[in-house]
Amino acid sequence: MQHSMSNPILGCAWLAIVLALYASWIPPAHSFLSPTTHSTQRLTTARNNHVISHHHHQHQHNHHGGSRLLLQSLPPSLEALVTDTLNTDRKIVVVTGGVLSGIGKGVTASSMGVLFRAMGYRVTAIKIDPYLNVDAGTMSPFEHGEVFVLDDGGETDLDLGNYERFLSVSLTKESNLSTGKIYQSVIEKERVGDYLGKTVQVVPHVSDAIQEWILRVAQTPVSRFSKSSSSNSSSKSESTTVDEPPEVCIVELGGTLGDIESMPFVEALRQLQENLG
Repeated sequence: MQHSMSNPILGCAWLAIVLALYASWIPPAHSFLSPTTHSTQRLTTARNNHVISHHHHQHQHNHHGGSRLLLQSLPPSLEALVTDTLNTDRKIVVVTGGVLSGIGKGVTASSMGVLFRAMGYRVTAIKIDPYLNVDAGTMSPFEHGEVFVLDDGGETDLDLGNYERFLSVSLTKESNLSTGKIYQSVIEKERVGDYLGKTVQVVPHVSDAIQEWILRVAQTPVSRFSKSSSSNSSSKSESTTVDEPPEVCIVELGGTLGDIESMPFVEALRQLQENLG
């Protein structure tokens, strides 16, 4: 026993165990504070709570006025879409990535849609791909996986296939937004003079166009797939158009948040959060 205790590795292990036990016994740091410090801390906390409460009530009084001023600063087309979203209480759920791509954002977004469907909500989905390609049709499968073709002929990301299977809906090519698509849309508007001679910039013109695209797709009714019916030993599914607009729109931002090409979409989603309150 004396020989084993003389081993420096075992000695360090015993010291670590003793320190861990001692650390678990030490009371929280605030219990050592003096009464004066406790009183000061309570006074500061009470003052902060009062300030927060005051700002909260002031925000409640000024909320409608502030919202009106915010909406007045938006382009008419975006203002109409924001107003419709607020009036119908439509929810926009955003799913973004971190520092890695391809770790299950699409399946996560689709699974969330299944939960919303189980709660009785009408759900649609949008996939944002930050690459500069207009769509996935001309991309090599080795670059970005296989292409999923929609009913309207749109060649999109495979996540759209997950959305359709999980949500039992028939999406359109508008449900897949890429940097190429949004820049193409903005440049076409600039060419016909829609911006009235202004200097077209990422903010506000591209960011506004992204918000308009998302809110426009979010309010568009989608077709629902009915149960499969068998005929002549072959199964087929029929789609029925639902006239009522979706109540929840799930937006998946692909790629990683550190990518330069993702920045306009991150900024647009931040602005959208402010506009929708």
